[in-house]
Amino acid sequence: MIRNSDEKIDLMYRDSEPKVGEIVTLKGKQYRIIEVEPLILPKSKFAYYHVLCEPVRS
Repeated sequence: MIRNSDEKIDLMYRDSEPKVGEIVTLKGKQYRIIEVEPLILPKSKFAYYHVLCEPVRS
C-alpha cells in the first residue's frame, strides 16, 4: 500500500515478502522501501504487511 502526496492509498499484490532497500514501481513511479511491518503474519500463501516507502529521486 502506498500513500502518495494526494492522500490516495494504493495496494500492491506480490508473490514475495517486501524487503527494506528494495525498489518497487507503482503507477510508473519508483519507491524505495524503508520499513516493513507484518500486520497479518504469513499463513500458507497469504501475508499482509504495512510498508513505508519514499520516492526514488533520479
